[in-house]
Amino acid sequence: MSRFSTYMASVLRRSIHSLPNTLSPIPDGLGQQHNGRARSTAWLDGLRGVSACLIFLFHFAYAHNNVLKYGYGGNNGNNDKWITLLPLFRILIDGRAHVNIFWVVSGIALSLKPIQLARNKEWEKSMACVASFTFRRAIRLYLPCLAVTFSIMIAIRLGLYDHADYIHHHWPFTAVREMQPPVLPTFWAQFQHWVSQVWGWANPMDHGKLLYNHHLWTIPLEFKGSIVLFATLVAQARLQPKMRVVCGILCYLYWTILRYDYLAPFYGGMLCAEYMLVLQERKKLLPSNKDSSGSKDGLGLSCLWVVLFIFSMVLLGFPSGDKSPSFGHATLAKLIPLGIGPIWWQVNGATMLAFVVARGEFLQRLFDNRISVYLGKISFGMYIVHGAFNHVMGYRLVPFMWSIFGKQTLFQYELGVGLAWMVEAVFVFWTAAVVDRNIIQPSARFSAWLENRWKA
Repeated sequence: MSRFSTYMASVLRRSIHSLPNTLSPIPDGLGQQHNGRARSTAWLDGLRGVSACLIFLFHFAYAHNNVLKYGYGGNNGNNDKWITLLPLFRILIDGRAHVNIFWVVSGIALSLKPIQLARNKEWEKSMACVASFTFRRAIRLYLPCLAVTFSIMIAIRLGLYDHADYIHHHWPFTAVREMQPPVLPTFWAQFQHWVSQVWGWANPMDHGKLLYNHHLWTIPLEFKGSIVLFATLVAQARLQPKMRVVCGILCYLYWTILRYDYLAPFYGGMLCAEYMLVLQERKKLLPSNKDSSGSKDGLGLSCLWVVLFIFSMVLLGFPSGDKSPSFGHATLAKLIPLGIGPIWWQVNGATMLAFVVARGEFLQRLFDNRISVYLGKISFGMYIVHGAFNHVMGYRLVPFMWSIFGKQTLFQYELGVGLAWMVEAVFVFWTAAVVDRNIIQPSARFSAWLENRWKA
């Protein structure tokens, strides 16, 4: 017993010493930059981080604003003249647009290394890379989600969801009422319900709704899209680069026409990854005094990239729920091919955005700064925890802010919502960093360890 006691005391001491780092809001590797600038692909992390933050904002706000799905004037004149509904600003309050950005960024990240190896004619290494990505993908996606939803189930048993459950059944707000996990009488009943929910949700072929975190509906689709993309990377690895691009474009159009809106962005990302590698190869051929593709652009080309960037924002903000023609979107609505839904423009906008930022290096500064990269580092953690905070904290904070500032005028109403979101954001960002360090990163290391352990 003395040896065991000594061992447990040693474990406890190490745990206490590591506690400040474990609970730090600063994610690991955040400061690893060169000469004050992030690595060349840091803008991808930053873009993903900004999108995750705006998804969090959207899910917080849509419980209190019932016009977010419309464009400016798209609700037959009924409360639809908000500045945030104008074409360029809708991107700030449209969560689905940022889901498409997520999938395009995933397509780039998953394709970049295999395509680079294929372009170098290192086909065996390219196959091994895709095989490794495929094996580890499910663990890296699902294991953190299982941990977070299990924690939500425990939180329900601890009574942290009692107020949210009451609010759900006595809804006091004006807009979207999200699905809520039921509060069951015993731990065993709650656990069984959680298991059945997770079992149905995790199936990528026919995933169900997950009451313990409704926002995780994208995860099975992310996994399915990744697997389809990996199959394409294997099939096209030995093709000539030009033919690989042609096949990629055909796949992109095919999935778009069939309205597989979650698959087309992955192929947009794959095409963008090839384009980024072409840019890198061209940069290496430039003389040393022209080591940046952006430095060759004159004022005209720079203006072109800015115009395309703005246009991609307009496409991303295309509304999905217009009841009447909205300002700036009516013409685009008429150009949607027959049988294809409004997400068509958002998918194309997300793909265009990636291409434009990849080419216009000066635009990358919007996303490779420290704040954006920080959000990128915690983006997955932020995505999988913010829903629980909206239920546990958001439903309390908004009425509390209204009790202080009132809600009689539009300004007072939105001020209360905005201040409540900012307070909650502090806790979400901190928790996301903790989850990233203690769940997401260990899940990634575990998947790599398991692959090496089982490798033939």
